[in-house]
Amino acid sequence: MQLRRSRQFAPLSLTTLSQLSHNSLTILAHNVGTLSNGLELIGISSWRDMTQEKIDTAAMIKGVQDSDVFVLLLTTRTLSRWYCLLEFACALKEKKPIVVVVEEDVRFDAWDFQRWKEDKSKTGDIDDTLEITYKGLEEGQGFSGKLGGGPDDAVDIRDFITKEHTNMIPHRRRGFEFDMMMYEILRRGDIEIPKELADKCHPSLSPDVVKPGTFFLVHSNTGDSIAKEMKESLETLGQHIVNAMDDQSIVLVVLTGGVLDNDTCLGAIEKAIQKGNAIQFVMSFKAKWKFEEGKNDREEKCRKQLNNYEVMTYRGKGDNREYEHNSMMHEMMKRLELNKDTCKATI
Repeated sequence: MQLRRSRQFAPLSLTTLSQLSHNSLTILAHNVGTLSNGLELIGISSWRDMTQEKIDTAAMIKGVQDSDVFVLLLTTRTLSRWYCLLEFACALKEKKPIVVVVEEDVRFDAWDFQRWKEDKSKTGDIDDTLEITYKGLEEGQGFSGKLGGGPDDAVDIRDFITKEHTNMIPHRRRGFEFDMMMYEILRRGDIEIPKELADKCHPSLSPDVVKPGTFFLVHSNTGDSIAKEMKESLETLGQHIVNAMDDQSIVLVVLTGGVLDNDTCLGAIEKAIQKGNAIQFVMSFKAKWKFEEGKNDREEKCRKQLNNYEVMTYRGKGDNREYEHNSMMHEMMKRLELNKDTCKATI
């Protein structure tokens, strides 16, 4: 996908690669299209191999050569396909900045580093033969003949992915997370962030744009680490944390495994709902939260009441994804009407 900014900016471009298996092509092609359309809305046009009238080897190579940045949407079988690897090899040969966006949602052919190394890439319920295996990346693939030089195998690609697999941008689909993903792609590609996107995104915690509030945290033992991180971030944003809930408290509930089995936690949630406190629920599937039937009438009633609230997915602190955590915290401030500006939450 080749991107060019609108006229007020210096010309630049971005190439996105997505060669996918037939049974996942429609939805995953839609995901690439969504990213492309989102960038179009902020003045950046794109080139995508799948949308060209003429798509042959020469066109693919030219698309990469004419680009400033190469973006790879990495799904379960991307690195087993020759044309994907050819474009990747071209980007390496041309020394293009490379940004990798990785699919982590198991519903959409999530990529897994270990399965890739073990040649166990899988598409849905189909586990067919790979075109090119992890071991096969050491063998000659004919790239140099097509590219006019450079390595003939894909070891450089394998080494690049191995080095970068903990530094990839997770693919996101919804509202503020989608905006933040676009922001991070452009930032890593060393592309100036358009003002309309920069104004919506908060890659760092900014206390100067929020109003102070009083928070009461509800969590079980399985949510201790999440609650600790959120407490630290809330305090950075100038929020006050209390140990007892009153009618003015904003109640922040960390949904993890066992939280509704805890009588104290369940009682606090029931009280907050009954008294009409502002409530924000944050869930973590990694910490074993599940949407399921309650184990008793009391828990079932509470679970049904969750349908009246927009539950946010928790994004943790640290490493190269701190921007996601900070963006989540600022979105929470919007939803709780603690932002000083008039921006509305994007759900």
